[in-house]
Amino acid sequence: MEKKNSLFKNIIYAWKLFKKYKVSKMYYASIFLIFLLIVTPFLTMALPSVAIWLLINEIYFTKTLLIIFSYALLLIVLNFFIQQMNLNSMHYNAYLRLSLGMEIDYKILDTDFINIDNQANKNRIEKALVAVYQNHDIGFPALTEGSRIFIVNIICLIIYLLISAKLNILIMLLLIISPIFSLYVSNKNIKWLEKNKDNWVKYDKKIRYLKTQTTDLKNGKDIRLYKIQHWFVDLYYNLVNSRVSWYDKEYRRIFLIQLLDRIVFCVQSIIVYGYLLYKVTNGMDIATFTLYLGVVSGISTFIKTAFDKYAYMQKNNVSVNDYLSYIHTPDISNRDEGEEIPKCNTYEIRFENVSFKYPDTDKYLFENLNLTIKKGEKLALVGANGAGKTTFIKLLCGLYTPDNGDIYINDINIKDINIKKYYNLFSIAFQEVFAFAFTIAQNVTCTSNEDIDFEKVSKCLEMAGLKEKIGSLPNGVNTNMLKEFDDEGIVFSGGEMQKLMLARALYKDSPIIILDEQTAALDPIAESEMYEKYNSFIDNKTSIFISHRLSSTRFCHRILFMKDGKLIEDGTHDELMNLNGEYANMFEVQSHYYQKEVEDYAI
Repeated sequence: MEKKNSLFKNIIYAWKLFKKYKVSKMYYASIFLIFLLIVTPFLTMALPSVAIWLLINEIYFTKTLLIIFSYALLLIVLNFFIQQMNLNSMHYNAYLRLSLGMEIDYKILDTDFINIDNQANKNRIEKALVAVYQNHDIGFPALTEGSRIFIVNIICLIIYLLISAKLNILIMLLLIISPIFSLYVSNKNIKWLEKNKDNWVKYDKKIRYLKTQTTDLKNGKDIRLYKIQHWFVDLYYNLVNSRVSWYDKEYRRIFLIQLLDRIVFCVQSIIVYGYLLYKVTNGMDIATFTLYLGVVSGISTFIKTAFDKYAYMQKNNVSVNDYLSYIHTPDISNRDEGEEIPKCNTYEIRFENVSFKYPDTDKYLFENLNLTIKKGEKLALVGANGAGKTTFIKLLCGLYTPDNGDIYINDINIKDINIKKYYNLFSIAFQEVFAFAFTIAQNVTCTSNEDIDFEKVSKCLEMAGLKEKIGSLPNGVNTNMLKEFDDEGIVFSGGEMQKLMLARALYKDSPIIILDEQTAALDPIAESEMYEKYNSFIDNKTSIFISHRLSSTRFCHRILFMKDGKLIEDGTHDELMNLNGEYANMFEVQSHYYQKEVEDYAI
C-alpha cells in the first residue's frame, strides 16, 4: 500500500515551498499577520468591558469618549493591516498554486508514457490536479492558510482558557472537553471520505468527459445528425444521479456530525452561562461579567474555528497526498547522461527475448519476442486489429519498457541511453491524428515561431501532398488550426490530418521512420500513391510501415505478419503469398474488397 504523509509533514512541506519558489516574504508576512490576528480579537472582545469599567468608575465623559475613540481607531488600523496582509497572502498562495500547477503539468508532459497511458494513472492524475487547480482554497493553500489560522486560534484559545481558569477550573475543563467529541467524529468522517473517494471520482471524470465532448466542435455535426443529444443527456443525468447519491451519503454524515456538535454546544452553553449568572448574583461586577461573556464566547469560537480548520486541512491533505504521490511517481526510463548514440544515417534494431504485459494484467502480450531490423531496411508490420502492432512500436521507440528482455539499437541497450536522446532517433506518425490550436507551421514543427524553418515547412507540406491546400489559405502556413482561439481557424479533413502528420514526421527528419496506419483515411489509390511517394523521400533510412491494407506495403523489403503478439510469418510479399498462410489468406480477402473500392472510386 502506498505510504501517505501525515498532515503535519505536509504542512511543513507546503510552507517550505514558498522558499523553493522564492516567495520568502510569505514567512514574514505570516508572522506579522499571526500577531495581528491574536491581538485584534482580544482587544475587540475587551472593548465593551473597558467601556463599562470607565462608566462605573465615573471617569470624565470627555476623557472616556477620547479613550473609546482612540481604542476604536486602533482597532480600525489593526483591521486595515489584517486586510492588507490577507490580500498579500492570497497573492503569494496564487503564485504557489501556479508554480505547483506548472510542476505537475511538466511531470505529465515529461514522465514515462506508461505513467499517463493506463486508466489507473489517469485517475491518479485527476485526483492530483485537485490540489492545485480546483479552487484557490483547495489543496496546498488550504494547508498554508489553514495552519496559520489554526495556530492563531490555538494561541487565542490558550490565553482565553487561562482567563477562564480564574473563574472556575471546571468551567475551563468543560470548555476543553466538549470539542474533543467533535474532533473525533470529524476524523471518522475524513477516514470515510478517504476510503470511498474512488467511488465518485469515476463519475466526476465521466461527467467532465461528456461536457468536453458536447463543446468539442468536431463532434457538433454528428451530435445533431445522429441525434446524439438524447443519448448524451440521458447518460449525463444517470451519471449525475449516481454522483448525487454519493453527495447524499456525504451530506447525511455531515448533517449528523453537525447535529451532535450543536447538541454538545447547547449543553455546554447552558452550564457555563448558568454559572456566570450565579456569580453575578453573588457579587461579580458588570464589567467583569461582560469580560467573561466575551471570553466564553471567544473560547467557543476559537475551538470551533480551530477544529473546523483542522478537519478542513485533513480533508485537503488527501488531495495534497494525491499530488505528491503522482509528482513523485518514478520513471523507469534512463534520465541520466547515458551512453552516447553514434550519429548514423540509419540504425539496426534488435529485440532479444522481449516480454511485455500491461500494468495490472497477468497476460503477456509479447513473450520472448526476437526480431532484427537491418540498417536501411523497409519493414512492413501487418496483422488484424489487436495483434500488438502499435504496442510493438511503443516498445521500440521507448514509450513502453519491456518487463523482460532487451532492445538494442546498433548493439547499444536502449536502457543505457538517455530517453530524450533516444526519442530523437524516431520520426513517428501514429494512427491517432491530432492538431494543436496553433498555426499550421507550429503543428508541423512542434515549436515556437522563432525556431521554425519556414522553407523546410513548405517543402515538407509539399512532400506530404498539402501544397495545394495550404496555397488556398490566405495566411498559408501561418493559418491557425481549429476554432478554440480563432473563429477563422481551419479544420482539416481526416485525410488532410494524416498528411499533416506525415509532414510533421518529415520535418523532424530522424534516422528511423515509423508510419502507424497513417493512410487509413485515404482511398486505396491515394494510399498507394502516398506510400510510394513517401518511400522515395526516406532514402536508405530504417523504416517501419503499419497498414491494414496489405497491398500498400508490397514495396517493403520484408513483411512481418503479427497475430496475438507473435510474429507468425516473415518474408517478402511474394514469399508470404507462396507460403499460402494467414498473410496470403488476408491478402486475397482484402483484394476482393479493394478492387471493388477502386472501381467505385474510378466511377
